[in-house]
Amino acid sequence: MIHHGLVMEQLEERIVLDGAVNDVQDVQDSQGDAQHVDSLGWISAGNGWWYEDTGSGWWFNENTGWWWNQNTGWWWNESDGWWFKNENGFDFWYKGDHQYWAYETSTSLWFWWDDIVDNHWETAFSWYYDDTHSYWVLNDWNGTSYYADDAHYFYRDHWTGDVYINSSGTWINLGHQPEGTTLALDFAPGWEYSNITIIGEADGYLYFQGADSEHIGIYGYNGYSANLIYEVDTTSAYLLGSVIYNDDLYFVIAGPTPGDWDCMKFDGSALTVAFEGPSESVLPYVGTFWSFVAGDALYLPISDSGGGIDLYEYDGSSLNMVFDGNVWWQPPAYNPMNPYVMEPSGTIPFYFKSLDATTGGYDLYEYDGTSVSLVFDGNVDPRYVVRTSDGGYFFAQDAAMCWDLYKDNGLSTTKVFDGSGAALNYAFLGGDGVDLYFNMGGNLYKYDGAYTSQVLSAGQFITVTEFNSEVYFTRSDTTGLSLHQLHDGMDIVVATNVMQWLGRIDGHLCFLTQGAMGLDLHQYDGSAQTVLANNIIPNFGGMSASPVVYQNEIYFSAIDPINGLFDSYKYNGSEVTQIFHGMPPQYNLFWSDSGDLYFVGTDLIFGTELWKYDPAV
Repeated sequence: MIHHGLVMEQLEERIVLDGAVNDVQDVQDSQGDAQHVDSLGWISAGNGWWYEDTGSGWWFNENTGWWWNQNTGWWWNESDGWWFKNENGFDFWYKGDHQYWAYETSTSLWFWWDDIVDNHWETAFSWYYDDTHSYWVLNDWNGTSYYADDAHYFYRDHWTGDVYINSSGTWINLGHQPEGTTLALDFAPGWEYSNITIIGEADGYLYFQGADSEHIGIYGYNGYSANLIYEVDTTSAYLLGSVIYNDDLYFVIAGPTPGDWDCMKFDGSALTVAFEGPSESVLPYVGTFWSFVAGDALYLPISDSGGGIDLYEYDGSSLNMVFDGNVWWQPPAYNPMNPYVMEPSGTIPFYFKSLDATTGGYDLYEYDGTSVSLVFDGNVDPRYVVRTSDGGYFFAQDAAMCWDLYKDNGLSTTKVFDGSGAALNYAFLGGDGVDLYFNMGGNLYKYDGAYTSQVLSAGQFITVTEFNSEVYFTRSDTTGLSLHQLHDGMDIVVATNVMQWLGRIDGHLCFLTQGAMGLDLHQYDGSAQTVLANNIIPNFGGMSASPVVYQNEIYFSAIDPINGLFDSYKYNGSEVTQIFHGMPPQYNLFWSDSGDLYFVGTDLIFGTELWKYDPAV
């Protein structure tokens, strides 16, 4: 690998070269007819050479077609488009993307600038071992070979992006990333991360956290490279959660001794201790969500020495206890159909649950930014506590072990439905901010703010939404998943063979069905069903994680049965666009302020990577 003799910043050099291509074109355009070139500031130096008398450094030989810039030392041949420069014992050749080469005159060795994966110089035309990725690598004029063993032998075509795998001597095309999707960052900072989580955007960085069996690190990605913010060896320390607060990064580091922990703050340039763990605390609670931002403060569940979990509030300058108890707080799960049926994220007041040591049940509390009040003393189901425009709703278990529905109007709590011993499942399936639908004992119920009534019976009701003043739901039975409309109490089947409900955008219900030849995308406007795209994936092989709706667009993935990989798509209401080819994005999706979509997906060769999708391409 080329590490000696090259002292220039190669990435900056490439930017200069790319800009120089346009610069040369400008000079060509201004040169015009050779008979009048002197009137444009060019002076003849003899033997076919002309130079521009402006200080630009450009020379041109009209006999050979070579250009030369005496300021940079680069030559350019207008007939074939190649750039050339001799410097520090190397002949450099450049012609655009994937065509930057260096020839070491003393050793006759060739090197290639990898602008696809690693953005550094690599040996060309002979095999070498890449310790970072544990592959033998061979770069040729058109692509790169990667070999680990007979089961992991790949070739990447530099021009098409296609990746091939060698199967018993036969090369099989696994495809390539669609236009607009590029590798943002190769996760290989000396050891391969196996678990990547995007934290958020602040201070000009996209922050992410990664872990393998022995390390945890936090990095800041600035658009072209990642800077290590903090790293811990998990054999002697811990990194517990991370969050963006006040446009800065906060995370907790802890030693092996209980109570030995600090909350760190990184503001884009300096790493400082925001606050130390309270003397009576053990560690921040490590659960599904260790901290959250609401209003102008950061809230942290922190374990105390007595085994409880207390709720603390950090306002940017001081840490104060809000509640002394045994807090169990769960963030709202994302529901693309009914985003209003959940505890609003980032708002005051908010609900939280605390384990009652006497009864063993969960009591429900509310914090309004100033004080904590008890909402319900009993056993609240920790999965289903929501707030709508009509008040707060939750399920609680009575003495007969039945789940009843309660409403909190801010002044009092009232039971609005008696579960009568039925099993509670798929609670709070939908609503419009007033009406709530829930599934109990295989029956679908509706609460309209005053009364609870049974709507349908005998079925597994998965989703419910109100659309154009009508109720729609998906139902699972022995024939599979189907989409229904509830009209004047009648159950009307809209579509069968539904593979996945996608969501609601642009005044349409969107869903996927299993067609005769593959996966079909449908939209329904309340009266007519339209097939938007047939055979998105021929001989469709299965679905991946739940879809995501963002800014009136739906993101989803499905299995390509030909190669067993997942293709990920975006639907904007009029067309379907493929955005990723590989193993499925972990639905760790993050939309940056620039409008680009960042996500963690599995590269066909190297494994887990950070990818970027530019919707403008």
